Amino acid sequence: MRSVYLFFMITFLLTCFLSLGGLFYYYYTITAGQKEKITSETAPEEPTTVSGPQIILIAGTDKEETASRADVIMIISVHSGNESTLLFNIPRDTRVSIPGREGTDKINHAYSYGGMPLLKKTAEEFLDTSIDFTVEADMEGFQEVVDAYGGVTVQNDLEFVKDEGEPFTYTRGDLHLNGDQALYYVRMRKQDPRGDLGRNSRQQQVLEALLEKAKSPATLQKAEELLYALGDHIHTDMTFQDIRSFSYHYTPALAQIQTTEIQGASAEENGISYYLVPSEEQEKAQLRLERHQAGESY
Repeated sequence: MRSVYLFFMITFLLTCFLSLGGLFYYYYTITAGQKEKITSETAPEEPTTVSGPQIILIAGTDKEETASRADVIMIISVHSGNESTLLFNIPRDTRVSIPGREGTDKINHAYSYGGMPLLKKTAEEFLDTSIDFTVEADMEGFQEVVDAYGGVTVQNDLEFVKDEGEPFTYTRGDLHLNGDQALYYVRMRKQDPRGDLGRNSRQQQVLEALLEKAKSPATLQKAEELLYALGDHIHTDMTFQDIRSFSYHYTPALAQIQTTEIQGASAEENGISYYLVPSEEQEKAQLRLERHQAGESY
């Protein structure tokens, strides 16, 4: 399904990233003619099944790569009951068992082997949980969203240089970034002593900055621009009704967002770099997610 709704996205990535909130009602009533851009394997008229705590898997992909892989793998746990959201990344080089394949491999390779269905199944086994929905966003879509919002401001704690495309120096302190600069900001890791963990932190930082933008009433004025920016870059297994339900019932959960990290260590085996997560750290992530879904302290 293609969605113009980032209610629980990164986007990252990415994506990109969390929340257009009440914008979706605007899309539905004012730009209903664009619904054809929101396609799904399930008919849009099907009643929503969204209720209770939800877990969403977000993948930020780079379609320019020869072998497409998920650059960003993010988990969002949303609990409408206690109005809270838990957000964390699974580092893309995390060594895991991929269902149906021998031995172990990087978790982002699951996307190469079987797309979002296999990545979802792999993440479910790694976290010992069931994931309710998936959202996939490509990097170009992330860049367009940031530009549509007029850029984002971040608090940068590591000085580094963008050495591809248009050069840019990321000085310490408050930085206002356009889409191209924000994209490099969330992808860079080679100049960061913390590697994936540092990059994950920047991704979460940009996500929260976009969320704050999305809360602004001025966002409504950008509805159509965002609609066109996202329509060709976002895919999800949510139905149209599911997305509307999130807009109405889960917005309060965005008031309290907690981010965390999966601790591990980088290692190289046979010339391949991995992120190794000790079993006790994996269990901590599983328990933290389980407690949040249960509405307990996490």
